[in-house]
Amino acid sequence: MMRLLSPLTRLTRAFRRGEEGNATAEFAILFPLFMVMFLTIFEMAMLMTRYMMFERAVDIVVRDMRLTSAGNYSHDEMRNRICEETLIISACYDELVLEMRRVDEDEENWSFPGPQANCVDLDDPGAAVKDFTPGQQNQTMYLRACITVTPMFPGTGLGASLVPDGEGGYNMIAQSAYSVEPI
Repeated sequence: MMRLLSPLTRLTRAFRRGEEGNATAEFAILFPLFMVMFLTIFEMAMLMTRYMMFERAVDIVVRDMRLTSAGNYSHDEMRNRICEETLIISACYDELVLEMRRVDEDEENWSFPGPQANCVDLDDPGAAVKDFTPGQQNQTMYLRACITVTPMFPGTGLGASLVPDGEGGYNMIAQSAYSVEPI
């Protein structure tokens, strides 16, 4: 009976001393962590790039509108111009909502909109309320643009920690205040 256990014991000891497969165990433990970290960094980079392009487009359109006849712009014209300047957001025309209102009602009372932006709910795209009143000469105007963007990796890292709307997108908001120049 001792002779039968002896080769089995030797084989077990040799197996425990062997170092083959150590890299596989380390890889199996660390690879998911590195992938989540990589996807989070990539998602953050895409989010920041989309936001910078979106905010830049709003600034360019507001600058043009401020220096030309601002009262001639409609909601759809401004949305189309912003979407033309925003190159990296694919569904811009469907998901961009603009809100514009006058803030200098008189010399002493300035009324800014509340903190809640009107954004498109991807479940019901027509539900967003558009308060858009173009300004006239020498009026101070406030423009808020909101667009809903879908994360590239919604279940991983940053995409999982963002606050989504009903359909899983997140809202990006760009704001601008300007005075309409006299013609």
